[in-house]
Amino acid sequence: MKINYDLNVGMVALEKHPPEERVLGLCCILRKSGSVRGEFAVVVRDEWQGIGVGAELLRASLPVARELGMKELWGIASPENTTMLVVASKLGFTVQKDPDSDLFEMGMHF
Repeated sequence: MKINYDLNVGMVALEKHPPEERVLGLCCILRKSGSVRGEFAVVVRDEWQGIGVGAELLRASLPVARELGMKELWGIASPENTTMLVVASKLGFTVQKDPDSDLFEMGMHF
């Protein structure tokens, strides 16, 4: 997949140990052309979860999404992913259970 930076946001957290770098986490916000609604996803390496990497990636992505003209963001999380559900809530997302599945939907309007 190629990210179109006029439409979408991509943030990466890196651990730098010269001469190599290692990706610790990634936050992507993707949307269709002409849409003001973006879908976000955050992925963090297992050993780096729970210490704020994903939260910081999502937090840093929000102003970029606004700058690109997005008016709404949404994402989904499993009920086991309590860290993401808490992070989303703290960042101002509404968090509610999807009535048709056991997943939670997180949403934010700018």
